[in-house]
Amino acid sequence: MIKTLNQKPTEHDIHLKYLCQQCGETHWLSFLEASTKNFKVVCHCGNTFKVKRVDGFKLKYANRKKKPAVVQHTSDPMVSDSLTEQEIPVDLLNNCVKILIGYGYDKQESIELLSCAYRKNPVDSVSSLVKQTLASLKDL
Repeated sequence: MIKTLNQKPTEHDIHLKYLCQQCGETHWLSFLEASTKNFKVVCHCGNTFKVKRVDGFKLKYANRKKKPAVVQHTSDPMVSDSLTEQEIPVDLLNNCVKILIGYGYDKQESIELLSCAYRKNPVDSVSSLVKQTLASLKDL
C-alpha cells in the first residue's frame, strides 16, 4: 500500500451564486457560464440580466511556514532610536534579498525573514546573514 501525502486536486467544479434584483431568486451559474461574454440569466419572474464576466480563479494552498512578526515603526523618538540600532543596513539587505529571491522567496517575505534574523544576531556579512536566516527557518 502506497501512502500519498499532500495530494492536489485533479479537477475543479466552481459555481457562482447570483440574485435577481426584482424578486430575490437565486441563480447558480457554472464558472463556464459566468466567464462567457454577454451571458444572460432569465429569471422565473421574467427579469433578464447580464452577469459581470469572471476572468478566472486562483487556487492557493495553505503555507506551513509561520511568518515572523513585523516591527511597526513609530514617530516616538525614544522608540525609533532603539529600533534603528537594530535595523539592517540597506545595502546588506538588498544583497541578501536578491539571494533569497533566487531561492524562491518573494521580496516582502525575504525582507521580513532577514530583518528578524538580523535583530536576533546582527552581522555584517551577506553570507552569514543568509545562512543564519535559513537556519532560523528550521525553528518556525
